[in-house]
Amino acid sequence: GRAQAAYRAVETFAAQQEITGTQGFMPWTYPPPALLLTQGLASLPIGVAYALFILLSFCAYLMVLRRIAGEYLPGVLIATIPTVVLTLRTGQNGFLIAALAGAFLLGWLRQRPAAGLALGLMVIKPHLAAGLALLSLLSRRWTTMLLAAMAVIMALGAATVALGIGIWPAFMGGVREAGIFLSEGYYPPFRMVSVYAFFRSRGASPNTAFALHGVGTLLALATLIAVWHRQCAGRIIAATACMASLFVSPYAYDYDLTLMGLAIALVLRDILERTTFRELAGLFLLAWFVAGYGLFLGAFLEL
Repeated sequence: GRAQAAYRAVETFAAQQEITGTQGFMPWTYPPPALLLTQGLASLPIGVAYALFILLSFCAYLMVLRRIAGEYLPGVLIATIPTVVLTLRTGQNGFLIAALAGAFLLGWLRQRPAAGLALGLMVIKPHLAAGLALLSLLSRRWTTMLLAAMAVIMALGAATVALGIGIWPAFMGGVREAGIFLSEGYYPPFRMVSVYAFFRSRGASPNTAFALHGVGTLLALATLIAVWHRQCAGRIIAATACMASLFVSPYAYDYDLTLMGLAIALVLRDILERTTFRELAGLFLLAWFVAGYGLFLGAFLEL
């Protein structure tokens, strides 16, 4: 009944202490449509809510991966084992976001305007839709973009009606507060996969790390534009869009690497055709390291 308080870290931490007897650094910064979804889950017993959310989103992710990868699905799952385990363990939203992204890309590859609906629903985590939105713009899929905009408007409207107009100033305040937390180093960098986190953990100042992150974002989006203009195969362009999206936000976590799983599903066939066994093993080890580093270190710190 006090949705706006979710965006104030002090009140969130107090609620954690009251309900669970412990506190963890988990401020809430998701847009109000995501809060509306979570509020519905919170009305259920915690075990039921977890099982319902994680199992349904995991099944959706597997269905999308299977449609994209086909017979190469086992290889995709092997390459992404750490991400799958991590997301199952934490109950995070990586499966849901990647399922939406994958549904959009399947529609985009088949030139179906309805793909815009999945893209619009990514408003619950909009920074991970940046590369996909740019892909729609580059391909001039105007109907797709119109449907995406309609889905966004409907999601924002539903959240406003359910939570009240005051939810928006609270959300903006939460975003500003999260920016302060990020610059002051409260978020664990070993769990983050952004350019910002890399340079910050190497001792760079917040301003320097933000600037370098901006350069990384521009390079990633420029790579997508270059791949598009070279008229590469659709699956190559789609995989590049997935990876470019991961470079947009300085606040990016290892469970967001479910998007990397989509990219692998799109290009694994091409990789197998072009690599030796040793090269393939090296790529798999790199994928495990990127996705599993935070999982391993987090489990070690808990011990």
